[in-house]
Amino acid sequence: MQPSLPDSRFIYLALLTLVICLVLAASCWLSRQPFTTLRASDIQLGDYSRYQCATPEGSGPLFRVLTLSSMQAMEMADRLCQTPAISKQFSAVEISWRPRSFLTARMIVDEEYDYFWNREHLVLGMVPDFHSYYSALLETPVYPLYWLSLHSQPQLTQEYFGNKTLGFLLDAHSQTFFLQPFKILKEAGITLRDSQKRYYPDMNALHDAFISGEVDLMTATRGIAQGLGIADHYSLLLAANVPSGRWFLRQRWFGTGIECALYELNEPDPFLAGLPTLVAEGLDCRSMP
Repeated sequence: MQPSLPDSRFIYLALLTLVICLVLAASCWLSRQPFTTLRASDIQLGDYSRYQCATPEGSGPLFRVLTLSSMQAMEMADRLCQTPAISKQFSAVEISWRPRSFLTARMIVDEEYDYFWNREHLVLGMVPDFHSYYSALLETPVYPLYWLSLHSQPQLTQEYFGNKTLGFLLDAHSQTFFLQPFKILKEAGITLRDSQKRYYPDMNALHDAFISGEVDLMTATRGIAQGLGIADHYSLLLAANVPSGRWFLRQRWFGTGIECALYELNEPDPFLAGLPTLVAEGLDCRSMP
């Protein structure tokens, strides 16, 4: 026997009332719970500025490398992992790419990294007796630097730069992305309004701004432009021989064969020009078997 229409309506209204009461009860309960604010420190994110590979031997400590750019960093670590002098003494190679300001005097004194790249005058400025901890092994070559534009041929005139937006790094010690472009603009008598200058935390952010049109001009070597995938562009030579930096190795690894393995591993720098020069005093890896 089917329920009558009034009975069906009564059951529907009763169920609807029950659902509403449950929702209201849940809302009241939630409103009495303590509210927790999630801090940034509570969120654990992966470190995307570091890469690690294991050596074939798989025993011993990490060989830690610090550089400024992610470009070719992973390839460098992979080559180091396969180097016999490294794999016999280390379980893995870890390479990090950080802004220049990341390196501190404390890191140098504590010898946190086995091998790092920087400019010697900056390292000396942080730790005047840094030679007690590290020695320069290789000097990367001087390099030509260019203005790059996607839309027009750069010209070193006030008229050309007067309505352009330029991209720089926040790193005021960077020859490539800060010091050299400002020096050339000063020497040419070109002035920029503050609104024409944009600053970025790293090379990839600067590249993205350049490609998107947020900035009209940036500076780079031809190798950096190629590495960033900037294929079609206009360029103007900014400086022919920009000073580069050096690779520094912990003192304790000299005499172990690691220093010569690092020297032999180096190829012509893809972002500069030519081979790094061996600068470690009294070291002649070419004469070693």
